[in-house]
Amino acid sequence: MLKLSVVGILKDTIIQPAMMADYLLFRINLRDPRVYETICPPTNDIEYFLTAAAKKTGRLKAKAEPDLKAAALWMVQRWRSGKLGKFVLDEITADALEKRRMNVQDFGRSPHQAKKKWRSKSERRRVNYSFCSPHRHILPITDSCTILRESVACP
Repeated sequence: MLKLSVVGILKDTIIQPAMMADYLLFRINLRDPRVYETICPPTNDIEYFLTAAAKKTGRLKAKAEPDLKAAALWMVQRWRSGKLGKFVLDEITADALEKRRMNVQDFGRSPHQAKKKWRSKSERRRVNYSFCSPHRHILPITDSCTILRESVACP
């Protein structure tokens, strides 16, 4: 749910902005901490980072106290706009990527294309169906099946 909030699918008020900023700082530090070197030196401390960001951007409360919530929202917005690096929040492994490539080759790129291909395969497997008069059951009629009075016998 944290990832959904960071990318903007959920409202920013559902999860605290400081938590989103802390997660982003963690992910940015995994990629390249030099992205925010104009704000402060590389750090893992979110309070230090947000304090430096608030002072640098002028997000201050009364008596020059840094507004950490506003700084956290600023950081999240900067990341969403691509100014703090462009990267995916999900962990993508080589196996998962290969599995996705195989699915694309088998079914196409969209779920609609996959459904369409699946339908065409199932239509090829269809068997002619006919009503059996004594019991009104739907029974498949093939060359290898014979209808005997009230039942169907297949070899």
